Amino acid sequence: MGDGWLYWLLISIFSLTNRLLLKLHPELFCCQIRGLLIGGAVVAISVFPQVFNWQIDYTATNGQLVAHEVLASTIFRGQQPLAQPSKRIALFSHRGHAAIVLALTAVICAVAWKRKLISDRTSRLALLLILPALLFTNTRTAVLSSIVALFYLLGRQYYKQLIPAIFIGLLAISAMTFTRPLDWNRVSVAQVMSSRSPLWELAVRGIQKQPLFGWGFGGFGIAYPFVTNPNKVPEIVNLGQFSYDCIAPNGQVRTEIIPSYKAHNWILDTAISTGILGAIASFALWGYCLHARDRVAKYRFISSGDRLFNFHSALV
Repeated sequence: MGDGWLYWLLISIFSLTNRLLLKLHPELFCCQIRGLLIGGAVVAISVFPQVFNWQIDYTATNGQLVAHEVLASTIFRGQQPLAQPSKRIALFSHRGHAAIVLALTAVICAVAWKRKLISDRTSRLALLLILPALLFTNTRTAVLSSIVALFYLLGRQYYKQLIPAIFIGLLAISAMTFTRPLDWNRVSVAQVMSSRSPLWELAVRGIQKQPLFGWGFGGFGIAYPFVTNPNKVPEIVNLGQFSYDCIAPNGQVRTEIIPSYKAHNWILDTAISTGILGAIASFALWGYCLHARDRVAKYRFISSGDRLFNFHSALV
């Protein structure tokens, strides 16, 4: 699920080896930037056909249905508790994953353009593809993250370009929020929060049950059977990632579904997985990384090699 030891080990290995590579050959960084932009453009282009036909999922079973609004590739039309008008997932299994890639690529493109690592023509072409595709993913967090990141990284120097971009972004976020088909009659908390507030309540219960050290990585899915009913804890026979087996009142083994393996809230997911102590340590580490990034960003680049290497460090 993207939160185990193996996942973070692979991420660490890639980050450290890539940092060593750029330290030895900093001229490769511009090639990496172009590669990232090409990858982002490919993802963006793959979104547009899905605007007109949601059944396009770029798999061997492309277009085949196994149930109403469920493709043979097990991809749901809306990828949310209630279906959206259409799904735009690009080359991924969920539109949120595609949105993260597009948002990061857009930010990297803007910063690389500011640092004169890519030409104006390249940056315009990349953003012309990536930004509309990002809006089509219908993912508010990715759009908001892009706005905040661009405002922070580009600064007041480009306020004339940022003001209309911020206005369009906020307008898109509002449209995504109030057109969600959760309650057509009135605006509700469920509509604004994408029906995640019940998950947050369960996460709080899980934190209260094991506050100090948590339930382990992926803690929400582990804690779910024990907190879904506060008045009765089931006798668990087998606990999986998306379901669990328990003893029913008639003595038979019954399989129950785990609706989500995440609370979809970074703070709550960290706290329920690692406990309050682990969450404090995690947030302190993130704070230190941001502080280190600011220190690197203040360095004066003397040679072009130092400039490329420190810019990569600033992004990391």
